[in-house]
Amino acid sequence: MQSTIFVSMTFKKFIAPKTYRLAQLGINIAFLLVWYFANDGLAFWDDYTYLNFANQINEGTFEITTNHFTSRIGLLYPVAWFTDILGVNEYTAAVYPMLCALVLINLFFWIGNRYGHWIGLIAGFMLLVDYHTITFSTHLFPELPVALSVFGALFCYDLVNRREGDFRLLALLMALLLYAAFIIKTSMFIVGPLFVFLVINDFIRRRNKGFWYISVSLLVFAFLIHGFWYKEMFGDFFYRFNNISDNHQATVKTFFDKD
Repeated sequence: MQSTIFVSMTFKKFIAPKTYRLAQLGINIAFLLVWYFANDGLAFWDDYTYLNFANQINEGTFEITTNHFTSRIGLLYPVAWFTDILGVNEYTAAVYPMLCALVLINLFFWIGNRYGHWIGLIAGFMLLVDYHTITFSTHLFPELPVALSVFGALFCYDLVNRREGDFRLLALLMALLLYAAFIIKTSMFIVGPLFVFLVINDFIRRRNKGFWYISVSLLVFAFLIHGFWYKEMFGDFFYRFNNISDNHQATVKTFFDKD
């Protein structure tokens, strides 16, 4: 019994708390330096397009069109707010994805502080040196905001399983995060099968039913509001999905003739 307690304590306190906090601070500073020096400007079509739409929001001329990028309001509006306050350049354009990456890093460190320091140290280091993290945080892409939203939703579910926190509040937060990921980019549906599995598995095991009733009901309600808005504005409940399909036909126009 004593050896079990000792192993458990050693596992959680992988290093001294002060050293752990210094490692967290060091990785945060290192990430900011990498983000600053790795930024090679507005290098992609996505950078210019999203930034152009964000600028239209600030000018009051923005509208959702057949360009499916205009439907990603969960990305466009935060970028518009940052550029309106900080101005427009290659760094301010990437502030939103950079902050999402920083929140991810520190969320992992927070989890590591609760359940095992090795979680925060390994995850923080991997996010710091990963090519995709660097690329998606130094350019205006929706991947990191989506990743943060989905990870936050999964973390809410983990807290419910651990019986930590109010399941009703966590259900609301998870629904908001998943809907946020949806209005950032619809490809978040790729994680749909995972959440379907979690729902089915929990109902088979007779657990977390209240949590799922609330979160699923909120998501269905949000999806209906989303669809009916497009129905009212464009005459098609699934306009956003059909528009994405139309914009991804494998033709020369798909790649070389975009507005």
